[in-house]
Amino acid sequence: KTVEEQKQKVERQKIELANKKSEKEKKVSTLNAEEAELQQQKEEYYTELNRIQEELSRIARQNGTSGSSYSGGVLQFPCPSYIRVSSWFGGRGAPLAGGSSYHKGVDLAASMGSSILAAESGTVIAVYRGCTHNYGKSRSCGCGGGFGNYVMISHGSGLVTVYAHCTTIYVNLGDSVTRGETIATVGTTGASTGSHLHFGTLLIGML
Repeated sequence: KTVEEQKQKVERQKIELANKKSEKEKKVSTLNAEEAELQQQKEEYYTELNRIQEELSRIARQNGTSGSSYSGGVLQFPCPSYIRVSSWFGGRGAPLAGGSSYHKGVDLAASMGSSILAAESGTVIAVYRGCTHNYGKSRSCGCGGGFGNYVMISHGSGLVTVYAHCTTIYVNLGDSVTRGETIATVGTTGASTGSHLHFGTLLIGML
């Protein structure tokens, strides 16, 4: 009787182990599928980043500079109420899958509606305000080439500053702006996972 009970116990354990193995295999299969999806999203994200940069470079070349000469001084911090940099210029982990990418600007974590200031006096050479998708997302809505609502200002000597993912934009193409002037407000339009300002610089002569 004791032997029979032990045999039954062993059989039950074998069944439990088989069930656990089956559950583990299902989980592995699910994780593999999720990993493949994240990898695809990461590749799409990198493609989008490159397309954004190419589009901004094209606009900067097309519209040129303000004709003035940049003084070479330190730029005004564009979002003074929030100074935390959530993503630095250069190599970083991509927001979608943790892979490496090259970020061509800095992201400043800021709440929705925070003021964005012109980093230096200059002329507005590009404005896009057609994105209404002002919410965090895992994939780009495609608006503004992925930058959502954005402003580009030429400061002379080939220097252009870029302010992206805006909610509201207060300036128009061709406007002259002064250093520290409020030009827009922070949002999360375009390819953006949350509310922040993407601030970047371009040198037209080096594009």
